[in-house]
Amino acid sequence: MPVGIPFTKDNQPDGRGRPKGLRNSKTILTELLQIVEKVTGADGIVQEVDQLEMMWAKQVAQAKRGDSYSLERILNRVLVGRPPLQ
Repeated sequence: MPVGIPFTKDNQPDGRGRPKGLRNSKTILTELLQIVEKVTGADGIVQEVDQLEMMWAKQVAQAKRGDSYSLERILNRVLVGRPPLQ
């Protein structure tokens, strides 16, 4: 196929792209992680906590119980600033 002609008459793009109203996956995930719930702590105090903070609390609790995978994920996120590539 010649370099200057990306499409032939038989091979044309449909031109539709993303359907209207379909949101980006990152936007949806961000909105879900920002949902706030009321949580009662061990001391009886009720506080509002978002989903992301609850996930971090669970990771820390698992690391305290000796889960080395959770500890590794926390340290990678805090010290390196991003999760390791797998």
